[in-house]
Amino acid sequence: MIKSSDAFVRLLCNCARYLYEVGDYDFCVKVCETARLALVDEDSILHADICSSAGSALYELNRLDDCRKEWERFFRIQKEKLWDRELEVRFAMHTCPFQEDADHIYSAIGLV
Repeated sequence: MIKSSDAFVRLLCNCARYLYEVGDYDFCVKVCETARLALVDEDSILHADICSSAGSALYELNRLDDCRKEWERFFRIQKEKLWDRELEVRFAMHTCPFQEDADHIYSAIGLV
């Protein structure tokens, strides 16, 4: 485990999101893994942000099982921590259907 501060983990999380946005999905996943090693609280909103970025990159890499795990973890944390703050939860709910669509498409053509 890496000893770090939330500010450092937030920096890694922001770097991962940037890498996702520019299409460097493999490196995004690696940065998310590093951020997760440095994370102190696995039930924090910061961890949810890491899971969101990792899940998005894994989706683009067509690693749907891993993507599902990340987005489920993301949604669980969002639901526990932010249920009364509707806007953030709506984002979490918005992300999950993309995973369902991909699963159905790929299973229908025999890729999953």
